[in-house]
Amino acid sequence: MIWIWICSAFLLSAILLQGKQVKFHHFILMLLPIDFYGISIAGVSVRLYMFFGLLLLILNVSKLKLLINQKHLSLMIIAILLLFLVDFVNGLQLASFLQHMMFAVAFGCALIYLACIKSMDEINEMMDVLVATALGFSVIFMIAVICKLNGFEIAGVSTVSPSLPYTEGIIREMSGSTFGRLRGFQIDPNLLGASLLPATTISLYRLLNKTKEWKRHLIQVILSYFCGYYTNSRMALALFILAPVIIILCFLKKERMLFRVKTVLGSIGIVLFIFLFFLFYSEPLLNGFENFLSDYETRANFADEAGRGTIWLLNLKEMVNTNLLAGVGQGQIRNYTSVDCHNTWVEFIVGDGIIVGIFLIYFFGSVLFSCIRCSKKFPRDHNLTILAVGYSCILFSLTSIDSITNSNLIFLACIILWYISQIEYNAAKQINVNST
Repeated sequence: MIWIWICSAFLLSAILLQGKQVKFHHFILMLLPIDFYGISIAGVSVRLYMFFGLLLLILNVSKLKLLINQKHLSLMIIAILLLFLVDFVNGLQLASFLQHMMFAVAFGCALIYLACIKSMDEINEMMDVLVATALGFSVIFMIAVICKLNGFEIAGVSTVSPSLPYTEGIIREMSGSTFGRLRGFQIDPNLLGASLLPATTISLYRLLNKTKEWKRHLIQVILSYFCGYYTNSRMALALFILAPVIIILCFLKKERMLFRVKTVLGSIGIVLFIFLFFLFYSEPLLNGFENFLSDYETRANFADEAGRGTIWLLNLKEMVNTNLLAGVGQGQIRNYTSVDCHNTWVEFIVGDGIIVGIFLIYFFGSVLFSCIRCSKKFPRDHNLTILAVGYSCILFSLTSIDSITNSNLIFLACIILWYISQIEYNAAKQINVNST
């Protein structure tokens, strides 16, 4: 039944792109939010975007041309090779090897997709697809939420029980929670924000720039915020609050003072009005808000025995005692401490060792810093600001869940590197033209 929900979300997103000239290869972005479900081949769940990547390779094998910074491409290749080297040192544990293979395949699909793009102007098509996808999927998720709140027993809406969190279900049942937590088509509720926030930053920025499609972007922002609320994720809520603040501050730097004041006050007023209206005039939402507060009070704090900080420290200590240089194997720490890392960046270090783990963190962090440096060098290109904020949201989202093969992280990192390379290439080309 979950596949009916998935197909509905995909078709709705495609319908929302009607009237826009979006090239076929960009539709791979619509498959990124489906990161938990796939087609099982030889015991491995292959994601849908991987099949689409293979299709793009077959259709464009003679026309692929990738323009990306050689330094970052080299770092990417070195990172993947180091992961397989760690597997070899650790005795080729199958579970760890398969995760690293999925990591490599995800990067390969992202590069194939970018090699199909002929012009940097297609960045606008990318953003249109991301917004349409977030809107279409959010509509389906909220339909599932409404069904759950009203007691409609429909297959695929929620998992079977709290003890079976990895079964099919848009909403994950949780012990001690009357509603559960919205997770969409992700394995964990904490990952849903990572798939919605990049599109939300795009919509927020376009709203501030008075786009003609302001209704579409406003609806997307509102629905994404409701989805973030129903994830019951503290990290998602924090990022949904910070993202508009950062976007507004970035936008204000580019406008006159009077319009700055109007924009800030107007934005704050609209958000508060919408939230308070639905909070006080919607009994299910009010009850849900009260349940959220009660759930928050009973959940572990950072430094508690079951808190994130304690878990990270416990797993890092175990890795140091077991194998500091090569780690314990990707996803294998549970065999030592009975608990996962609940942090992608800690998982890289624990699973792959101190050297490879820090190298991978450096690689993904360098993407953000490269984007920020480029945005300062080319301040008129607002897309760099949007990409930087959206990517930052993904980086922080992954501090609350271990997901080394997260497709949103890998694709957006590659898109940023590709876009920076395009800008720098065109700038160098223009300098050469002017000099002649």
